[in-house]
Amino acid sequence: MDAIRYLATPLVGAQIRELRKAYQECSKSRDPRELVDSVTDMMQRYGVRAESQDEDTRTVALTRDDLRLVCFDVLSS
Repeated sequence: MDAIRYLATPLVGAQIRELRKAYQECSKSRDPRELVDSVTDMMQRYGVRAESQDEDTRTVALTRDDLRLVCFDVLSS
């Protein structure tokens, strides 16, 4: 179930290529456990994104009071 949840999250290009390669090898050997092991290994190497953190960051709304203007003075000699 963890592997399915991991695959349901968006993956970066390198992870997708690695997943395709693992799927092709699994198709040749016809051993589904090999694919599950590859996905589990990817989870350990790349980490699992916490969905609750992603949802929290999307729901945060900034107001005008949250913004501050930062000015930098450039001094040249």
